Amino acid sequence: MQKLLWLDTETTGLDPTKDKVLEIAFFITDVDLTNKVNGLEIQINDNLDFSQIDPWCLETHTNSGLIDECKESNISTNEADIKIFEFLSKKFDKNTLMLSGYSIHFDHEFLRYNFPLTFAFLSYRVFDITTLKTLFADKFKIQFKSKDKAKHRALDDINDSLNCYIKILNLLDSK
Repeated sequence: MQKLLWLDTETTGLDPTKDKVLEIAFFITDVDLTNKVNGLEIQINDNLDFSQIDPWCLETHTNSGLIDECKESNISTNEADIKIFEFLSKKFDKNTLMLSGYSIHFDHEFLRYNFPLTFAFLSYRVFDITTLKTLFADKFKIQFKSKDKAKHRALDDINDSLNCYIKILNLLDSK
């Protein structure tokens, strides 16, 4: 049975071929959410010139405190990839973790370009919560709103997507 790898990245922009990951976090659950494995939360320092990143990202990640945490970090993208791969490969078999979260294709592409060990370890399947939210909103006029305004921190965003998934499961169980 596949597990859900709830993951989010905070980045310097939208282009995985040139922009960088500032923060990555994840945890793992089963589909029923009966078992949870806490993962990692990593701020990355690749000695970036922060004046060169997307202005919206710079403002957002400065206000959240992420830029300062990245400057203090001693972990590079390559080291983060190794840490995540080692963590996952000690606990799970290859191809059994389905990448999950909001607009997960975005994170998927950043993993493809920047985290090759981790990317190769994951299942090719993805579980996109944004797709479910859109389906329920458009087809059934049911809105799943976040509890808080987006904080644009990886762990906060993962918990928000997980809470949305729980609301969807509760709705389906009540029918």
